[in-house]
Amino acid sequence: MRRIVIFIGILLASAVAGGAFWWQYGEEQTASKPVTERAPLQQDVLVLEPLFVPVLQEGKVTHQLALTLTLAFADQNVKERALVLMPRLQDALLEELHSLYSLRRVRDSGFNSVLVRERLALASERVLGAGEIAALQLAVTEGPQSGANKAGI
Repeated sequence: MRRIVIFIGILLASAVAGGAFWWQYGEEQTASKPVTERAPLQQDVLVLEPLFVPVLQEGKVTHQLALTLTLAFADQNVKERALVLMPRLQDALLEELHSLYSLRRVRDSGFNSVLVRERLALASERVLGAGEIAALQLAVTEGPQSGANKAGI
């Protein structure tokens, strides 16, 4: 009986370790529905101010990114609601970006991957409501590679 319990424990630990390894180093997930292809012909577009995100690796800043998001809405009312909810929207986007760029598989697949755009669209929809985002574009500009604050400020 004791051997069976030990065997099941080792099997369970191996399954958890395998899942963690796949999550960290596995292939990039493809989007089930591309966000950029849902755009209707007539859109109201909102270009957000650049979001600055430091990318940390082993406790040090390795990249400084400036991200410009463009959101397209099918309805003017949604765009007006997005302007009113802008602080909540920016907070949700920054929270999602910080959690995404801490993952090694996201850093390795590129800062403007399908997974990043899909998760940003989902974060936007959590604030504005499901189906309100018609399209999302992301422009990424990388800053210095080593040390985001060389001036010591």
